[in-house]
Amino acid sequence: MKKLLILASAVALACSANAASYLWGLTGGEIITPTGSYANDDYLEGGTAFLYLGTVTASANAFDFSGATFITTSGMDPSSYQFGSDDESNLFSSDDITSTAAGQDFSIILIEKDNATTADLADLDGYYVLYTGTSVQKEIPDPMGGESTYYAKFADQGSTYEGQWASMTPADPIPEPTSGLLLLLGMAGLALKRKKA
Repeated sequence: MKKLLILASAVALACSANAASYLWGLTGGEIITPTGSYANDDYLEGGTAFLYLGTVTASANAFDFSGATFITTSGMDPSSYQFGSDDESNLFSSDDITSTAAGQDFSIILIEKDNATTADLADLDGYYVLYTGTSVQKEIPDPMGGESTYYAKFADQGSTYEGQWASMTPADPIPEPTSGLLLLLGMAGLALKRKKA
C-alpha cells in the first residue's frame, strides 16, 4: 500500500511539473458590435471567450476543433473590459499547456451575450469572432536576482471591428439510420396489413 501511495504521488508531481504557466485573453482595444456600435457593459458582460491550444476553424454551421484542445473560458472583467487576464502576478497553469515557448498556435472564440449559455459551442446560433495567433514567451525577472519566471502569452491585443464578427447557424440534424429503418419497417407492416384485408 505504501508503494502505491508513493507511486501515485510521483505521478501527480510529474503531471504538475509538466503544467506551464500562461496568460491569455482579449486584452487590447475596443470591441465594436456586429451592428457597428461600441460594445458597452450590457453587450459584453454576458459574453464569453473560449481559449483553445491549436487552430480552430469554422464553417457556416459548426466549428472544427479537431486541431485544437480546449483550455478555459472567461467572462468580461467589467473594470477593464477584458476577457481573460493580463495580470503577471496571477499566472494560470494547465496540464494541457506544457511549454512556455513562443510560437504555439492558439485560438480564442468570443461569443456575444445572447449565446452565453452555449457551453461547448456545438450548437452556436448567432454571432462570434474567431481570433487565431501564436504565443509569445514572456519573462518576469526575479527582483532578488534569482531565476526569472517564464510564461506563455496567448492573447489578441487589437481592437475588434464590425466586419470581424461572423454568424453561425447549426445544421439540421440528420436522422439516425436506425430511425429511418424502423420507419420503413413500420410502413412495410402497414402495407402488408392492408394487402391481407
